[in-house]
Amino acid sequence: YNVHQIDHITIDEIPISSSEIRSVLASENIHQVNRLLGWNYELKGIVEKGDGLGEIIGYPTANVNPTEAHQIIPSNGVYAVDVLVEGDLFSGMCNIGNRPTVNGTNSRIEVNIFSNENLDLYSKEITVIFKEYLRNEKKFSSIDELKAQLRKDKKRCLELNRMIKGASTCQ
Repeated sequence: YNVHQIDHITIDEIPISSSEIRSVLASENIHQVNRLLGWNYELKGIVEKGDGLGEIIGYPTANVNPTEAHQIIPSNGVYAVDVLVEGDLFSGMCNIGNRPTVNGTNSRIEVNIFSNENLDLYSKEITVIFKEYLRNEKKFSSIDELKAQLRKDKKRCLELNRMIKGASTCQ
């Protein structure tokens, strides 16, 4: 084997290292993580059965159990994401956290996929591609207040997708 040492790589004078990326990943700044990596951060996982509350309130979620035991999970909050399902790419939003509005007790990764199809995802592996951090997880005073916020979150995710697609075509 030949070993070649390279100079330190920086972006805006920030040294690129796995430690720096892990640190930024814990700080809610997924945009910066993606800049440092040079691609969007991804998490692969198997979809497991949840409580079914998302379906009841009109925002069904895929509950994702990471396939890698040491996968670094982004900080709690709501994210704009893309989701890769068996070769098909969908837009969506992801919540990471304890679901305080419904008195959740354990941290979950839940993804609402924007699709008109009735996707059967149980036991399938999906890839969640993190694009932008939207907001902190918070406890709402009612399910109706939560639903109103989810409508705003979805609208923001769709706006981000339009902006990103528009920027990629303007070259």
